[in-house]
Amino acid sequence: MRIALYFIAIFSLSQSAALHRWAGAPPEIIGAWRLLLTTLILLPVAWRSEGLKNLWQSPKEHLPMIFASGTFFFAHLLTYARAAQTTSIAHCMILFATNPLWTALGASIFFRESLGWRFTISCLLAAAGLLTLLSPDLSFHEEWKSGDLSAVLSGVFFAAYVLTGKKARRSTGNSTYFFGISLAGGLLFALFSTSEGLSLTGWGDQAAIGIGLIILIPTLLGHNLFSWLMNFMPLNRMTLGKLLEPLLAVLTARLWFHEPISSQILLSLFLMVLALGILFSPWPILPYSFLHYPKNKGRNKNSNVE
Repeated sequence: MRIALYFIAIFSLSQSAALHRWAGAPPEIIGAWRLLLTTLILLPVAWRSEGLKNLWQSPKEHLPMIFASGTFFFAHLLTYARAAQTTSIAHCMILFATNPLWTALGASIFFRESLGWRFTISCLLAAAGLLTLLSPDLSFHEEWKSGDLSAVLSGVFFAAYVLTGKKARRSTGNSTYFFGISLAGGLLFALFSTSEGLSLTGWGDQAAIGIGLIILIPTLLGHNLFSWLMNFMPLNRMTLGKLLEPLLAVLTARLWFHEPISSQILLSLFLMVLALGILFSPWPILPYSFLHYPKNKGRNKNSNVE
């Protein structure tokens, strides 16, 4: 069941770039409305779970890590939205897809998570899939330089958001945690918009519908569900699965913006599915004898040590 919910979250997150481009409003405006309205939606749930009461009673224990995670969440959403609107979707997705590398590095340092052979093989296959899909477009044009940099920074900030979120979730319920980071991120977006002289209103019906879809799909069904799963799944596996997002995003771009589907996309799909199959399969992929060298090899056959 959790694996199914995980892939729902991945699909929902993959729709973010197309929705941001379609909405058309500045990233600061989208982010402010997106997170502030999400906060209002989650308020009754967080209140009933008594999570807000716990935050009030022991703020020093919970608030610093929630605020840190919310700050990184804000930075991730801002740079991601800018990348989606200022560079190609292919560039945005492949450069943002470096986030599993940053997350794996952080998880191994801060949480002592082992990378393992499954993760290594899956990384190699997923990387091959990404390169197969996007290498024809992987050229850094001068006019896209700002968007490309934003996509890379978005991957770094996402890794920081996931790592701080995992630590915050150890002592905080999911509804309270996501309420906290949404409130922190929404206020930061509002302050950022004000400092740039942007009005929060008057961006048209399409922007309003786009923001509503962004709240429902990548926010509630994407980030909110993803953060809930942090307590039940290893971070390395969760973030590696996000490598499927570029393929889903390109397929969405085909439907929305009529971008062509090439043979590279089909080959990439095969490599991605194979990578995720190896990662999530409950059965051994390689023979046990291949993975484990016998400890008693070379010893006397009459030895009593087994």
